[in-house]
Amino acid sequence: MALMVTRRCNMKCGHCSVESGPDVRGEPTEKELLDRVHQAAAGDVRSINITGGEPMLRPRTVLRLIRAARRLGVATSLTTNGSWGRTAVRAARVVRALRRAGLGSLAVSVDRYHDEFQGPEPAAVIARAAEDVDLPVRISLVMPATEDGLARLVAPFEGLRRTRPTAWSP
Repeated sequence: MALMVTRRCNMKCGHCSVESGPDVRGEPTEKELLDRVHQAAAGDVRSINITGGEPMLRPRTVLRLIRAARRLGVATSLTTNGSWGRTAVRAARVVRALRRAGLGSLAVSVDRYHDEFQGPEPAAVIARAAEDVDLPVRISLVMPATEDGLARLVAPFEGLRRTRPTAWSP
């Protein structure tokens, strides 16, 4: 199950299928989101992907959702643009908190659309921090099949044992 904690995002990517961006207003309350986690567990949902917009614009809520899901026996993953990984110190702090809360895996979007706002470096910083706490990371690469540049986007992740770049073409 995907659980969108916000449609707000610190980027405005042209390919965004949920029309997220910095100017989006209105989002579910933390109580509403926690209720959805409880309903999912009661309905025998086994895994929740926390997503957005950029879910890490609501870090305390994300951590509470992960903890609640863990207590209910529901696995969690998080999909992010990785903008919070611009420094190794912050990335390590956030990744440790996510892992301690019970996060099972992390997906970071790195592609030509997000490249307009940041290159692959923040995602690589996050992936290295995740290696330290044994947190699996999937790097999501979205690009047209006819476009070059995949090697440049994948290069920062070479040698990371728990990180898998995954490319797909719209």
